[in-house]
Amino acid sequence: MREKVLYFVLLIPILLLMLYLHAQKVKPFESFSLRFNDINFDIQDKKPSDDVVFVAVDEPSVNRYGRWPWDRSKLALGIDKLYEADVVLMDMIFSEETTHNEDMILGESLANLNASVCGFFLRAEATQDISESELEVLSDSALDLLQSQIAQNKNPIFTHAPYAEMNILPIMHSCTLNGSFATLSSSDHLMRSYPIAVYFKNLLYPSLAIQGLRIKLNKDISRLDATHVEIDKKEIPVDEKGFLRVNFYKPEQYNTISFLDVASGKIKPEYFKGKIVILGITEVGSGDIVSTPIGSIPGPLLHYTFISNYLQNHLIRESKYITPILIVLMVFLPFILVSLIRKVLYRVILNILSYIIIFVIVRYLFVINMIYIDLFYPLLAL
Repeated sequence: MREKVLYFVLLIPILLLMLYLHAQKVKPFESFSLRFNDINFDIQDKKPSDDVVFVAVDEPSVNRYGRWPWDRSKLALGIDKLYEADVVLMDMIFSEETTHNEDMILGESLANLNASVCGFFLRAEATQDISESELEVLSDSALDLLQSQIAQNKNPIFTHAPYAEMNILPIMHSCTLNGSFATLSSSDHLMRSYPIAVYFKNLLYPSLAIQGLRIKLNKDISRLDATHVEIDKKEIPVDEKGFLRVNFYKPEQYNTISFLDVASGKIKPEYFKGKIVILGITEVGSGDIVSTPIGSIPGPLLHYTFISNYLQNHLIRESKYITPILIVLMVFLPFILVSLIRKVLYRVILNILSYIIIFVIVRYLFVINMIYIDLFYPLLAL
């Protein structure tokens, strides 16, 4: 009988460790784990970088200039006021031509900025045909250094996208660089990760935020190892698909300004001096709204979050070994207590206290040092 119990005790951590290591293939458990650990964002009070601003095409802007999409000259009214910014990230795509005059006005506004990054959307399906001339212009924004390092190591860690939706040539020519949009939701359909770069047509294209940081810092991105890249000697941890877990802030902490206030001159151009400006859409029915652990937010705030994580040293670091150790500990703890303490009530109290202490320590490590440790599977083990 004792041998059967011993085998059963040894089997539990093995099964739980296998479940933890293959959590992404067991969706209900992964979803429970993700939601359980989302408390990390509720208990911290970190603030995003003051060097980032989100200029939103919001309801007041639409009330003033009409339903989106606008004539491109109207959008240029606001872009012209952003000339003091270090770089402007365009979280919108102009994939269709309008009139020659309208397209040229917007192109000139973008060209007159200190620097701009125009976005293009990488996706699994698309109907837009990409011409050779468009690909040639786009290729100037590829990550040559990082791609050559990956080729040498023969261990690519980035995902591939077969199709793209991109800006018309006059807009692409006007932008300093082009940056990709790509999304990858968790099993519970919440956005928790941000892509560093994505392969398209055998070239590696960085995300909108990475391009913005490259311009802002005047530094390139390089690879350290299979799970880390680097900009300006600062490590960025990534998973096997080239995504990193973002550290969300409270929704009210993001600095959001109405496009109308910029275009009308209520916000002076000097306000944007030295900043990274993200221009995107929040108007209902036109904007990109994504579901995240902190609720539904405008899609451009994903770029904002990652840039702030980098600039504020809020990048999440994930531990590979602590969770498995805690799983084994939580399995054997009750059996150890059985041999030491006879009263069941005392053992129950000690089991609960042990987990509470571990819970507090782990959450403290996240708040102070941004170390992410999964506590769902140790709880399941206990």
